[in-house]
Amino acid sequence: GTIDVSSAGAGSVLNLAGGLLILGASGTASSAGRENAGSGTGGSIAVSATNGGSLTGIGILAADAFGGSSNITSLVSAGSGTGGSIDILADTGGTISAGAYQARADADVVNTNGNNGNAQGGRISMIARGGGGIATTSDGVTILDAGATDGVSADGSTATGGNIQLIADGGSIRLANTDFDASATSGSNDAGSTSLATGGT
Repeated sequence: GTIDVSSAGAGSVLNLAGGLLILGASGTASSAGRENAGSGTGGSIAVSATNGGSLTGIGILAADAFGGSSNITSLVSAGSGTGGSIDILADTGGTISAGAYQARADADVVNTNGNNGNAQGGRISMIARGGGGIATTSDGVTILDAGATDGVSADGSTATGGNIQLIADGGSIRLANTDFDASATSGSNDAGSTSLATGGT
């Protein structure tokens, strides 16, 4: 799915008074007790303040665009996992402030006894331009995760990390503590074929 939260125009204020802003657009394939799971694809989340608008009073801004599968035990087969996209934009004098930002557009594929699909991390961007600003209001940890994990399988598969970008172009981004992850992990296999893991950017 798609989520769009915005404050546009001078005097426009969205104030959560210290509360949580939780945005979920994940796509998770579950086996529901069966032997096989399908594919999961994360959606898109956009948070913006433009033209002098502001988003403020946010305790934690948590955005989830995970894509993939989830299961406790190994399955016979599973499809692919693709992380979604999360864009946080402050433009033309707009401002966004939160105690911390936690955004995940990662991808996971479960372990299988047979075949499983590839895992592709998604995209996370934080952009401040045209006098806009993005900031934290406490020493909380900002976590951005666009990693990819592909489970153990019979034939091997591929995990590719996604993309994380922070761009201050005539604007400002001020974050207290950060943890960014665009890594990739690919599980082993029994067929002697290649299991490939490629980190993102």
